[in-house]
Amino acid sequence: MKQVIKFIIIGTLLILALSCEEQEPFISSGQYNGTYWPTNAWLSCSPEEVQVDSDALYRVYEYASTASFNTYGLIIIKDGYIIGEAYLNGYTENDRFTSYSVSKSFLSALIGIAIDEGYIDDIDDFAYKYFTEWQAEGIDPRKKFITIRHLLQMSSGILWNEDYNDEANSIMQMAESGDYLTFMLNQPMESNPGTIWEYNTGNSVLLSGLIQRTTGMNTFQYGMMKMFQTIGIPGIEWSEDETGLTTGGWGIHATLREYAKFGYLFINNGLWENEQVVPENWVRTSTTSISPNIPYYCLHWWRITGLDAYNLPSGVYAAKGIHGQLIYVIPDHNILAVKTGNDPDPIFQGWNEVEFISRILDSLQ
Repeated sequence: MKQVIKFIIIGTLLILALSCEEQEPFISSGQYNGTYWPTNAWLSCSPEEVQVDSDALYRVYEYASTASFNTYGLIIIKDGYIIGEAYLNGYTENDRFTSYSVSKSFLSALIGIAIDEGYIDDIDDFAYKYFTEWQAEGIDPRKKFITIRHLLQMSSGILWNEDYNDEANSIMQMAESGDYLTFMLNQPMESNPGTIWEYNTGNSVLLSGLIQRTTGMNTFQYGMMKMFQTIGIPGIEWSEDETGLTTGGWGIHATLREYAKFGYLFINNGLWENEQVVPENWVRTSTTSISPNIPYYCLHWWRITGLDAYNLPSGVYAAKGIHGQLIYVIPDHNILAVKTGNDPDPIFQGWNEVEFISRILDSLQ
């Protein structure tokens, strides 16, 4: 009997030891030393320092690391401190990850800055004012009613096919053209502007072209001057086409911690080290649902719907990219979560946002 008890005790200690070893790559350690700005580097602390339970927080990692999601990296930040961080599949914190459409939220922020600086008159300006190609004779008259808001809302009415299973989709056609802006300016209309919501990465290309036409810089250069340098992410990359146009709707390559700095800028209402980088009203406007009929989309950001039914805060929003690139902002609790990976399903239908967010909030003490 004593021998059995001995084995049970040894087995229990072994399980506990393995459990601790498992948690080490994700659960952070250290002390909370007050507020700061992570311009140069992020600080870390143990979850308990910011009233988060480590064991409960580990359940967030357990979900995100599910093999079918093929997660590359996960980081959880509370009150400005990293409380959980892990890299899988051989990746490290120094690796840059492809953003896909997470870039659209970066682009949206730069549109807000350009409006604030007067390069663009107003969000409800007609886009044709900035594109002489749409001022020529013979242009479909509906193009003259496309506003900047329509482009941000994905309701321009421009013909588009973003079916990733179709090898002849519009993105592939545009990529083959080499000149993305010209391709988009020549696309035919499908419906009246503002009447139909259709996800259209070409709208983002037009917005990138608008920044370039009005500022004299491509979107990446403008972003570097107005946002990236300020928040401490000067090393990020943003793809461009053969003409030098920043892609806009995709193409940012950054580390997990760099993506987190962008999310942290928004959780602080556009403020960074006492500088209002993104206008506060734009942070609010661009992350608000465009209508009751389309509660899930904002101005190149996504709202997380269905949380009310689970008594979760309704103000959660996200930047999203195909194959599981995510920046979640939970303002009510000053929490930020960033995930990157390569989910085999482009629109990662197996990923349950309510489950993921619930596990984060369940860890709060």
